[in-house]
Amino acid sequence: MEREIKFRAWDNVEKEMLDTVEKWNRGWKGEDTDPDNDYDFHTKSLYVDQQGHVLEHTDEHGVCDMHFYLQGKPKYTLMQFTGLKDKNGKEIYEGDIVRTDEASWVAQVIYHRDCFMCTGLDSKGFSVVCNWENFEVIGNIYENPELVCPTPNGEGE
Repeated sequence: MEREIKFRAWDNVEKEMLDTVEKWNRGWKGEDTDPDNDYDFHTKSLYVDQQGHVLEHTDEHGVCDMHFYLQGKPKYTLMQFTGLKDKNGKEIYEGDIVRTDEASWVAQVIYHRDCFMCTGLDSKGFSVVCNWENFEVIGNIYENPELVCPTPNGEGE
C-alpha cells in the first residue's frame, strides 16, 4: 500500500503551523518596497533535504539550512503525515493530539521504532496502544500544549 509522503512544519519563531503549500511558499511586500508596485514582492519557499532539515529559500539570502537557526535549535519543526485520516476526514500528523470516544482517552501521535503510534496514559498509569479507527484530531502539541499527554518514558511537553 502506497501512502502520500508529506510534511507540515511548526515555525518556532512565528509560532504558526505551516500546513499548506501556500504557507510553505510565501510572497510579501517588505517595508522598503513601494506599496503601489504590484511587482515589488519578496518570496520565501521551504524545502526538506534528505537529512530532514528544512531549507529556507529567500530572494535576499538564497538557500539557508534552518536546522540550527535558534541557538542550536531548528527554526522549523517537521511533522510527517501518517497516511491516515480521522473520523472527520482530517489528516493525522505526527504531533497531533487525538481522542477516541470508545476508550474515553486522549493520546499523542508519535513516530517510534520506524512506525507511527498513538500513546497516552490510562487512568491506572499504564501505556495504552489502540487502533486508529474512530479517532478525532483535537489539536497538536504546539498549538494546544495543554492537551499534551506524558509519553510512556516520562517525556512530554
